[in-house]
Amino acid sequence: MQQVFKGADKVFEESYFEENNFIKKTYSYLSDDHSGIYDNVIHICFNLDCKYFHQLGVTVTSVLENNPQFRFVFHVFIDSIADADVAKVQQVIEKYKCDFHIYIMQMEPFSHFHLRNKRYSHVGYFRVYMPKILRKFTKKYLYIDADMICVNSLQPFLDIDLQGKPIACVSDFPDAVEARAAFLKLKSGKYFNAGMMWVDVEEWEKQKITEHCFEYIDMDPNCFTAHDQDVLNLVFDGNYVLLPKIFNYMGGIGVKIQKDIIIYHFFGRIKPWDVCLTDYDKVWRKYCEISFWDSFEDPLPPRESKYYADFKFAGAYYKKQGNYFKAFKCYLIYSVLKIKLKLFLEKS
Repeated sequence: MQQVFKGADKVFEESYFEENNFIKKTYSYLSDDHSGIYDNVIHICFNLDCKYFHQLGVTVTSVLENNPQFRFVFHVFIDSIADADVAKVQQVIEKYKCDFHIYIMQMEPFSHFHLRNKRYSHVGYFRVYMPKILRKFTKKYLYIDADMICVNSLQPFLDIDLQGKPIACVSDFPDAVEARAAFLKLKSGKYFNAGMMWVDVEEWEKQKITEHCFEYIDMDPNCFTAHDQDVLNLVFDGNYVLLPKIFNYMGGIGVKIQKDIIIYHFFGRIKPWDVCLTDYDKVWRKYCEISFWDSFEDPLPPRESKYYADFKFAGAYYKKQGNYFKAFKCYLIYSVLKIKLKLFLEKS
């Protein structure tokens, strides 16, 4: 008899979660070098909107550059993919002798999850389904967001004792933990950042994590503070191993470069492919230049309305550095772009 899982307005049998209901098409791009010279194989998963494949390329490059002792299999869960990105993936495979599996996802099963902000997409929810696919490949895998870069060996992940928990992760900022755990009424009082998860596939499946995530579909967005991250925190509610922040180092303006960091997470709205002002930002651009994807020459974004907040951020940075001319220039551009955006929204 099949187990039944209830969402807000739907009832799911276990058969609902079969692969053909979620995967539209799979493309596998494999290296011809499987000589067995590698001590370990690490599987890494991503979910993303196709327009961020450039950023994924940089993340992948940073992983490969810092971990030549491992063989990597990358699993990309995505809404679509451009031929140009496929060509670059094949270049990566030829250089680094890794494998790629690209899954074009059915959007409908995820469309019933809430979105609190129109800037975001339902692709973020792909991560709740990944173990259903990864169980064919591995017992454990690393999930990371495409706005991260690896700057050290991933060996410490292989040394993690999961203690029978489905995932290991890093806590969010203290203020966010306090506010979000209280809002969601989490019994544990904990709240983790879902940008990085070290996943035990068997334990995830045993505890029916995917199925329990789908219990939160069709719910009022006002019941949440974020998107898939809130759903995962509601399902886990502290049932995970917390790792030191070096495994998912979330930073921004003023962050210092540290030697022991494993993964940098360019957390928040301001991203280094748009604004590159600090040594922290330059680390991302360094790997972008190494990658097969185009480099970004300008430290500031194009003067388009959608980037108005980036110029405000840059103005604040230059002011703090005592460069008042650049600060004034950025604040002026910010004001003009914001007015243009306001006028556009009023007309539409």
